[in-house]
Amino acid sequence: SINDHKARPQPGLFCFICGILNRLSRLSLLLLLSACFGACNKEPDVPVIEPVFCTAQSLHIVSRLWEMVHLTGTGKSAEVLPVGVRRKWIDSTLADMDGLEYEIDFGRITTARPNGRLCPDGFYRSGRFRVRLNSFLWLPGLYAELHMLQQDTCTWSDGTTLIPLRGKLVFVMDDDWSYRINAILSSGHENDSSYLRTQSMIAFTEDKAFPGQASSLYRLEGEGSLYFGKDSVNWNVLDPLLKRIDADCMGSFFRGTLEARYRRELFSADFNPYGNDACDRWIKIWKGRSEYLVQLH
Repeated sequence: SINDHKARPQPGLFCFICGILNRLSRLSLLLLLSACFGACNKEPDVPVIEPVFCTAQSLHIVSRLWEMVHLTGTGKSAEVLPVGVRRKWIDSTLADMDGLEYEIDFGRITTARPNGRLCPDGFYRSGRFRVRLNSFLWLPGLYAELHMLQQDTCTWSDGTTLIPLRGKLVFVMDDDWSYRINAILSSGHENDSSYLRTQSMIAFTEDKAFPGQASSLYRLEGEGSLYFGKDSVNWNVLDPLLKRIDADCMGSFFRGTLEARYRRELFSADFNPYGNDACDRWIKIWKGRSEYLVQLH
């Protein structure tokens, strides 16, 4: 929930402590309210920026899942999988002409927090992730799918909040330096979940890594929708979302802006609010002249 987000000290907080609520800026007030993770149907007084936060959070999840498939597929699984978890081949030969298939099993979900196995990116996971692809290498013509079936009980946790994941990610290499990412991702519990669907999303290699090797810098462009209950958010990337793949920046976007339309209102989100290209998961969301600073899980 947004209550788990710790606000950075802001001018006016002392006034809040003293009870002078009418002098607080909207930014200071928002940072003390709850933020959504996947689940977007909350009480009416939750800030109006919540659907946009959920959109950014869902793209953050897609980024980390994409990273897991990419590094595992290029022989760098140790950078993204925890000790004791390996790729288990279901079909390891191309001779039968039906592609390759493997699974990554993080083990059963535990009843106590943090509900999973600690991964190198600092998050906890449980359940099985299944991957199907038509080639060993990330070369033009590659087609890969990541499946998270309901019976596989895939979960994601930051150590306090447990989120079930269901859906599919599809990766298609268009050429040496780019590939398309199509996501159909449901996150959250059965009666309180969000559903992300992307359209025409393309990841471009920024540092021109050798074809077939994992790059360390990408830019992401595209658009899509987020659905929750009877509501939806339509979003598109204005300035490319940039991500690095290294020990300090696993899965996070460190620059870029997003535009989102919700209930005829227009919002924008900046993934680099401090202008320092930090992988700290802080984003700034605007609605008109109002701005809000929140941190993604």
